[in-house]
Amino acid sequence: ESPVTNEVNSLMKERFTQIQTENRLLLSKMSHIMRSKGAIDNKNESVRYAHSLNKDRRKRELQKITNENQQILKRIQESQPTYDHLRWAEEARTNECLVANICEFKTRGGPNEGNYQEDYYERDGAAAVVFDGRDDFYR
Repeated sequence: ESPVTNEVNSLMKERFTQIQTENRLLLSKMSHIMRSKGAIDNKNESVRYAHSLNKDRRKRELQKITNENQQILKRIQESQPTYDHLRWAEEARTNECLVANICEFKTRGGPNEGNYQEDYYERDGAAAVVFDGRDDFYR
């Protein structure tokens, strides 16, 4: 065989040996991960990062805040509402009647009619009022 062929075979054997070594190392690492919790090993074990002097105090403070928040939430959920929406609706109707009584320009229908709806908008420089889809102009 030629020296070139021997050299190519030698390089292929070296590469094959290197691949087998890397595969063995990879298999070892995978085996370690499978035997452990399966988590990534990214913890810093150095003494510098081993512990914090305030860790326990911060933990207690967080627990205290969490307990206070839970107590506040419980009080809010158990409290009865202080506003009566039915009374608000009745007061709104009363106020509409009062406003209708003191208006300078009386409107057709009025708040006591079932289909009372009034929208103000500007049209051609004049204030227009829409009552039930009809336009009336105040000039």
